[in-house]
Amino acid sequence: MGDLSGIEAVRMMLNETDLAAIAQLPGVFAVEEYAERTRKDERQDQIVAGILNAGGSQPSAPGYLDFLAARGFSTNPAEYPIVDVSDDGLGNGSVTNGGGDATLTKNGDGVTTRLAYVTNCGTSATAGGIEGHGHLNTNIVGGYDVRLGFPYKDTLGYSHGLGLSPYTRLGHSKVFSDSGPFDTSLAACGSNTTPGLAKAVYAKGARISSNSWSSTSNAYDAEARAYDVATRDADTTTAGEQSMLFVFAAGNAGNGASTIGTPSRAKNILTVGASENYRPSEEDGLWTDGYAVDNTGADNAMDVIAFSSRGPVKGTRIKPEIIAPGTHIHGTASPNPLYNGLGACGAYRPSGQYIFASSSGTSHSTPAIAGTASLVYYWLQNKFADALPSPAMLKAYLIAHPTYLTGVGANDKLPSNVQGYGMPNLSAAFDNTPKVVQDQTNVFTTAGATATLTAQVADPSKPVRIVMVYSDAPSVASTGSTGGILINNLDLKATIGTSSYVGNQFNATGGFSTAGATVTDTKNNYEAIFVPAGATGAIAVTVTATTLSGKANSAAATNNQDFALVCYNCTSTADFSVSSNVYANQVCAGTPATWNLSLAAQFGFSSSVNLSATVLPVGATPTFTPSAVVPSGTTTLSVSTTGLAAGTYPFTTTGTSGALIHSAPMALSVTAAAPVAPVLSAPATNAYGVSPTPTLSWAASASAQSYLLEVSTDPAFATPAFSVTLSTTSFSLYRPLASNTVRRSSAPIWTYKTDVAMAAKIVLD
Repeated sequence: MGDLSGIEAVRMMLNETDLAAIAQLPGVFAVEEYAERTRKDERQDQIVAGILNAGGSQPSAPGYLDFLAARGFSTNPAEYPIVDVSDDGLGNGSVTNGGGDATLTKNGDGVTTRLAYVTNCGTSATAGGIEGHGHLNTNIVGGYDVRLGFPYKDTLGYSHGLGLSPYTRLGHSKVFSDSGPFDTSLAACGSNTTPGLAKAVYAKGARISSNSWSSTSNAYDAEARAYDVATRDADTTTAGEQSMLFVFAAGNAGNGASTIGTPSRAKNILTVGASENYRPSEEDGLWTDGYAVDNTGADNAMDVIAFSSRGPVKGTRIKPEIIAPGTHIHGTASPNPLYNGLGACGAYRPSGQYIFASSSGTSHSTPAIAGTASLVYYWLQNKFADALPSPAMLKAYLIAHPTYLTGVGANDKLPSNVQGYGMPNLSAAFDNTPKVVQDQTNVFTTAGATATLTAQVADPSKPVRIVMVYSDAPSVASTGSTGGILINNLDLKATIGTSSYVGNQFNATGGFSTAGATVTDTKNNYEAIFVPAGATGAIAVTVTATTLSGKANSAAATNNQDFALVCYNCTSTADFSVSSNVYANQVCAGTPATWNLSLAAQFGFSSSVNLSATVLPVGATPTFTPSAVVPSGTTTLSVSTTGLAAGTYPFTTTGTSGALIHSAPMALSVTAAAPVAPVLSAPATNAYGVSPTPTLSWAASASAQSYLLEVSTDPAFATPAFSVTLSTTSFSLYRPLASNTVRRSSAPIWTYKTDVAMAAKIVLD
């Protein structure tokens, strides 16, 4: 397999007795072992979005689509990159109607496919998904599902089939055979080689590639090297660079050191470990899946699951760089009529339906990160005018906005061989906090050269995070200690206020950098400085080309290296931002809706900002008090609703100061009448012989958007033992109730509404 970067790699079957003679042939640089490549829900979405309870152990509520809408993400698939999933097959093997899966169509219409292509690369009869591994992963990347009730939502109202980037375009490359093994020939995708597959996928328009497979080999082999090349140049036969982000699973080889296989140990790809999802019970009871993960393996979003492979990798580099939930992940089962579920840990889950499956593994944390990278790609294009975000920039942006995991297997020194820099936090990644991004705009050609960034802390109440990532020149393939070492070494330093920091020198725990450290990192092509809230003053960032021994851009005449830089909570120009305390405000018709708006000053901005609201319906009159604000300051927006029909009305609030214009997307939700208390119908009041895990049900309440269910041993409900917010009208308890337990339900959706409850006593035998 050739990568056209100075070394030609050939894969063949040989007799062991011939190896010594072949190794002595002129032109043979190395002979290495080839290890077989094997394959490795809205709850997952909300965890990655950082929408967690106070302890961070679980998502706080459904609402991922509202989260994206509040940040202005487009619903037009054409505005997103194509994310390729290289795996086993997909659905019925066709792009038509989303391959037979409505979640892969535009806004779930079941007709307008978001699949750009479905390619059968190998020897299987079709591109269809028989075992279901690749289909599940494609849904995790970009499934869209707003269908209500069972089986589309679980008992807490989370969608089973909603992916991380539900509007993105998708592609699928079938590289595993119907019976499971990596295909022996990928002739339709440029033969069974990394350069051939990368070139074919790039030619079809993909810019992000999700790969839930690896091998057990711990070498930095020819394939790992080829992916380091393909990151910058997916098509080495065409002039210029054709860059693509390759996202790879760390693997499921357990919690020992150096358990990440190849090519997941390549330098320039993004390697993903697995943390826990939060699904401590299923709709139909406790469950141990086919990967032997029981409910204790999905009961705390701060835990790292034991099966997730760890670094370090060759070159003593730290891997993975990032982590995401990978246990009891739900998504759509393949609709292929031959589907057997062998690629998932449960062919269908929950029981009693044939639409969704569930599985565990870094195989399923990986497509979540690929979907997240799709959102970041869109964000960089639209918020920072980065027309073609580089793989280094995508990695840097993901690393710069983390949730530091503190649970079992975590709470360690960053960057770690367990969680990397942590789990992406989309709430931080897509907030209004000022950020400075530089995407490969500086190119070093001389060792010792430096590039600088001067900025200022924008908001002392938030941390400062600085991340530098570069796509290094490829190393020489080797099974020895030199395999995968850095060719070029760039170092990150920063002074923030009166304190100095260097990249990748962190405290033992806590997830923040050590001030005053002087040791520099010579192993990794990604460095970060994380400083906790409280920092003020000027920021001076320096990137130094400490060593320059190769060509990152192979077409250049001299050694060279560029880099991507992200500075979170940094501002370099006088500006302002507009943000709202809530996105959607729900009121009864005739009742004014109010929002609290904050305008933050950046880099000394002190001019007055005029506020306006647009695209509101007739009858919805906006009033700002005050109508002009000098940041940092606040204002209250009140919108009248007299005469408005029930419905949801998106609109935009805009702040204008001279040539500077910033907006915040918002929504007004109007209902005809306040909901009435629901009627709790089962079990009956004072019923005897009730199961200790009963199914509670109640009549639907007109205009109710959600229901609050509380369980308490106290009839006055002064201290409820358990509560949950639901969009459904029933709930099956999974924790056994004690005798004389009381339960009630209510429908609080208006913040001003007094809670109205019906209580009933359950007496158990």
